[in-house]
Amino acid sequence: MATPVIRASGADTGKEKGRSPEGGAQRLIPEQPSCHAARATASGSTPTPSTDTVPEPGHNRLAILAAEIRAEHEAAAAALKASLQHGLAAGRALIEAKGLLKHGQWLPWLREHCSVSERSAQDFMRLARHAPELEAKSAAGAADLSVRGALELLSPPPPDKPDRDDLDSFDRWFRARFDGPFTELDFPDNHDEVHSRWVKTKLMHQVNVPAIPVWCFGLEVAKDEFPLLRLCPWDDLVEAAKALAPIASGDRALKFDLPDAGAMRRAMAIVQVDATWMLGRVLHEIDYREPLSDERYEREWQETHARVMTRLEEQCGGAP
Repeated sequence: MATPVIRASGADTGKEKGRSPEGGAQRLIPEQPSCHAARATASGSTPTPSTDTVPEPGHNRLAILAAEIRAEHEAAAAALKASLQHGLAAGRALIEAKGLLKHGQWLPWLREHCSVSERSAQDFMRLARHAPELEAKSAAGAADLSVRGALELLSPPPPDKPDRDDLDSFDRWFRARFDGPFTELDFPDNHDEVHSRWVKTKLMHQVNVPAIPVWCFGLEVAKDEFPLLRLCPWDDLVEAAKALAPIASGDRALKFDLPDAGAMRRAMAIVQVDATWMLGRVLHEIDYREPLSDERYEREWQETHARVMTRLEEQCGGAP
């Protein structure tokens, strides 16, 4: 069965306040066929399954295959190296662009002018800042790194407990926990509401859900209350749905590192249920927002914003 993905129809999905464009309904549609099937369709031929045969003595097929394997291996290594070099170049350009923008302009500019997610931009800039370290490790035997491999090389395993007196150490521990696989630390026996929120946030972080939906889910205080997704721009809702759908459907697996098969199954089930629940909330907001007029959406956005500000003031002990 084809992998379901979320796609936007209509000419424009970027309305300023986040409302759908005319006719811009979001639907689950099958993913395009594989490149092999596409090539076969384009050529008008029907792909036939290969058969395993043993070459006759003196047959030169093995020599041909060996040469093809070497060539493809070299091409793969070159592609990995090229991907890292492109990532470093993108990171240097992103760092320079961020330095030219005023406070608060960076993320809007990134969304409007670059086809790069916030998470990818952060990864590219991190690579660029650590370029000398990567070059040294590459010279020491870690050659042919991909972008992901280089990021993992820069991420030491987190300690069991953070040093709360050292902010840099705590930040590294926190980021390593968020970027690393789901472990038994994420699923203790007393899996309470705090740990449930942690797992949801880590899940959204690892699949690149945009920051505003993550923030809205974090403000939710009761399971029967819809998250404050009315504040999300339309494009962020669509990106959140795209990111969560493969996890909810089981078509994409995240990394898990738990001590036994039972704990692994339980953790994977929790993550998939969380992804399904959040995807349902996002799709509900998309469907709700479709028929709204600009005036009504503006009014509901203002009401939601006021409610959020009141809640934050209450959590902080009142406004100064």
